Amino acid sequence: MKKSANTPAAEDFAALCGRVWDILVPARASYPAERLTPRAVTERAVTAVRDTALPRSEAARTGRSLIAELPGFRTGDALASAVLTAAAPQRMAIYDRRVQHALDALGLTLTPVPGRYGRYLQILDDLLQHRGAHADGWTARDLDTALYGEAVNHVGQLLQDATDHDPSGASASLRHPL
Repeated sequence: MKKSANTPAAEDFAALCGRVWDILVPARASYPAERLTPRAVTERAVTAVRDTALPRSEAARTGRSLIAELPGFRTGDALASAVLTAAAPQRMAIYDRRVQHALDALGLTLTPVPGRYGRYLQILDDLLQHRGAHADGWTARDLDTALYGEAVNHVGQLLQDATDHDPSGASASLRHPL
């Protein structure tokens, strides 16, 4: 055993390990088996987002709720949306803080309450339905990249405005990529 400054003596460490295993073994036995297989969880989520019988927003909501079973996917939609979009790039879209910023700047309301990813896809569906000739052939993914671009442009303009109104140049330190 490699020792560090905080490693207890060998006999104390062996006793500690014994107590840890006495807790971990029953904990593992009570954990649902299906939760231990990320492949099974992601397979169900992929099936959901690819199901064209479901409206896109419902498929997104279902896929998002399924993937929430994986550690690290319970809260926040950015990583989950990237995984679901990789599984169904023609149907899903990536959501992150930049997209949220663009939605806010454009006057489109998307609150952070549970179910946000499904509501986000509903907003994108509504935009696609009312696109007219503006964006023929666009997908939800095309919209998310446009929203990302809007966020980057909007922040860039805000930084430029701050610099323009600050002749001292002190606000130049605000310039950094998103």
